[in-house]
Amino acid sequence: MTARALFVCFGILLALTFFGCGESPPSVATDKMQTDQQAESVETTKEAAESVSSAEPENPTEPPQKTFENPYPKGTLYHEFLEAKHNGKPSRLTDYSYAGYHRSQKPLPTVSKDTYRYFDVTEYGARPGDNRSDRDAVIAALTAAHAHDGPAVVYFPPGNFRLFEKSDFGKVPIEITRSNIVLKGAGMGSTQLEFAETHLPARPLILFRSSTGKDDYWRGDKKLNAVATHQVDTYTVEVSDTSGLKPGMRINFNPSMDPNAESTKEFFAPHDVPQGIFNRAKNKGGVLTDIFELHEIKSIDGNLVTFGEPIQLEFDAYQNFQIYRIDGIIEECGIEDLSLRGGWRGVFQHHNGSRYGEDYIMIAMNRVFNSWVRRVRIADYSFAFKQWLCGFNTITDVILEGNPGHLSMVSQSSYGNLFAFIREQRDTHHGLGVSRSGTNSVFYRCVQHESMEAHCGYPRATLYDLNEGGFHPRGGGATFFPMHDKGLTFWNWNVTKPGSFDFWPEGKRYGYFLRPIIAGLHGEKFEIPDVETDLLAFESPGIKTAPESLFEAQLKQRLGYLPEWLVQARDDFESVSRHSVISIAQPLDQTVHNNDVLVSVELDPDLDPSQVTQIDLHVSKTSRWDGFLNLGEISVESLKRRFRLPTDGVWILKLKLTNSRDEISFSKPITVFVGREQNLREVEVVDFAMIPAKAKNKLYQEFVKMGGGEAAKLPTSKVLLLRDKNEPLHTVEVPYREELHQFYRDYGKKTFNKLLDKDLARPLFDGKSNNGGPNVYGYQDTLIQAKFPFNRRINRLDIHWKDEVPGAKVRLEIQTSQDLDAWNSFANDDRLWEFSVGRLGGTLVKAPLPGSNGVSSIYFPERDARLIRLLLTSFPNEIAELKFYGP
Repeated sequence: MTARALFVCFGILLALTFFGCGESPPSVATDKMQTDQQAESVETTKEAAESVSSAEPENPTEPPQKTFENPYPKGTLYHEFLEAKHNGKPSRLTDYSYAGYHRSQKPLPTVSKDTYRYFDVTEYGARPGDNRSDRDAVIAALTAAHAHDGPAVVYFPPGNFRLFEKSDFGKVPIEITRSNIVLKGAGMGSTQLEFAETHLPARPLILFRSSTGKDDYWRGDKKLNAVATHQVDTYTVEVSDTSGLKPGMRINFNPSMDPNAESTKEFFAPHDVPQGIFNRAKNKGGVLTDIFELHEIKSIDGNLVTFGEPIQLEFDAYQNFQIYRIDGIIEECGIEDLSLRGGWRGVFQHHNGSRYGEDYIMIAMNRVFNSWVRRVRIADYSFAFKQWLCGFNTITDVILEGNPGHLSMVSQSSYGNLFAFIREQRDTHHGLGVSRSGTNSVFYRCVQHESMEAHCGYPRATLYDLNEGGFHPRGGGATFFPMHDKGLTFWNWNVTKPGSFDFWPEGKRYGYFLRPIIAGLHGEKFEIPDVETDLLAFESPGIKTAPESLFEAQLKQRLGYLPEWLVQARDDFESVSRHSVISIAQPLDQTVHNNDVLVSVELDPDLDPSQVTQIDLHVSKTSRWDGFLNLGEISVESLKRRFRLPTDGVWILKLKLTNSRDEISFSKPITVFVGREQNLREVEVVDFAMIPAKAKNKLYQEFVKMGGGEAAKLPTSKVLLLRDKNEPLHTVEVPYREELHQFYRDYGKKTFNKLLDKDLARPLFDGKSNNGGPNVYGYQDTLIQAKFPFNRRINRLDIHWKDEVPGAKVRLEIQTSQDLDAWNSFANDDRLWEFSVGRLGGTLVKAPLPGSNGVSSIYFPERDARLIRLLLTSFPNEIAELKFYGP
């Protein structure tokens, strides 16, 4: 046999993959772990593999023909995985390597004028930095790009482009509906697209979508006669009728599950079938029907259909495998080299906050394959990125910061998507994760704030590989229901916050994860109860396991080499991007200074200073969001500099870091007061009211049911009811907004006003600091508001405590208004209230109370206000008095 033939045979062997559950793991001898470099010595070299076609083998189940050596210690997960591949048997580890652009078999394309036709938005009338909307020009450039017969780039040169102002209500949305169109800027730190407003009803601000126009259909576009009868191997199923199928077609499996079947009991063993499964099935004819898995057909032989990626559904646990065809797919699209900034300004309160904590959906993809998002910064968002019925996309080198809302990134009803080098630098409520049958998703070398997210709906086979962050899986959706099905693996997670987590919390409503694998959980001390029952495997606790990266090892095992583009991207991220974090060490938040302020910089200790290009101090006297001036640079050598602020008053300070990869990142803003506190005077309060946390939370739930808050659409909307079904939503956006805000006003007068309690709030404003105040404690916010006799300039809130300032960490939001109608308006009406004028804490992180001598002084940028509203979360019940001050 020739050398080439030997390599072909070995390539076929490497493509084998099998999925299963296996028995309980044997004990792991972690001290015998070998490094990934040792494993590499026995794998096929890149040079040898390059002599073989990079395409998938024609028959992925062909028996191995080459002598097999396994360098990993027996009893370890990766040793077991390699043995299973060699012997054609199931392994507890599934093969995650099929994730990413073209299954990570080729690099992302280079976008340049050599291969793309550029449509520069400034040639269509856009003028960056003129404080006017550029939407019309961008739509014109998009229209021209869609009309072009070939790859096209809608290009944004350096500058700030305003794409959604109040003047843009009712205009066509920004959508990409054909293949080979890219939105491209001049760099993350050079080009910014700003969205001051959001669509109502809530829709994405930038949408890549199917050319069919369908935007949210769970199963696909057409139900086929074909039914999958049984699984032949990891890649192949037998189908009753293949007449409607062909190679290259994307399909969606839609099986059902009977909660009472023996196969269902076996599926959930050793746990009982969760009650949520029975509850959900009651409304579905006694069976679960919203289970899916997307695939691409590789070949058809008689009644055998083979896919280009592993089947992750366990066929024995389900029945009635319907097949749906997915039409109108677009491919080779992308967005790169720019920043996106939304208009979300409030503190997000889960299931109890403003509508706009849900609606700033920055980027969405629907029926998009082999596409990408790269080198993008997303700030001030409700929802940074989501995708639906998508496959084999890569989302890489993304920074999430600014003011976060509900969710960061999620993959739904999709297969094989790679999230690489994502840095979640702010505390979004739900982090990087999956939902609704998201399958074979890989989160590779990501920095997460709190942890992963799994939002039920049967997501499966998800890998978190070399991630770091607080290890606290979060989930939601159906109660008493698995947040994630089988195949969840945490590989070498670096825990940055000590704690514990129960993956099957009997009796609780949320947080059920079906027997995940945890390998190499290290960093801060972390405890997991019921390891033997709740986990499929728990390997190498406290130290890293081998190989270091499961995704890299499996990709190398499948291809025969690790692609150079991935090695370079990995090295750049690990040497520069992962550690490009900046914060203000001094001054402290909510402190008082003379005009000279010494600013000290804190960098990640693992960041090489030579990789820092520039550090700038930005200051604003307007708000936490706008009006920033660049006061100048701070040298990387000293990391400190004394600045003289332009005037006395309250200032917001933040630092901007630019690294050697031209990525930018901002520090968390802090607030300082410059000047003499004696020059401030107390502002008289003439009226006040309060709604305790429990009453406010109950009110909010009723509000949502009526169409406020998180509701996507107002159910009583006459505008939407009378809209022709073929009429695009943007055409009724203006009248719908008016209808919605009229609902807000009516609700405030009829319902909200009745719950405002003056007597409860009276002790907080009676001028007697030695008296006890009302009960304000709540894990969700208590609402307190006050009225001034006329518009007054204010910039400080003083909280007087019964004794000393408590050591508690809290969350506080301050809103102001000049309109008396705001008194009876619920927190959602941004036309009346300005959100987050002042703040302590954030979405998930609470802040310590400042102050001394029994008083906490909270400063905020000066405002003319007739009304002020406070939202207090986790405050101690020790407040004696509230007072306001201004210049």
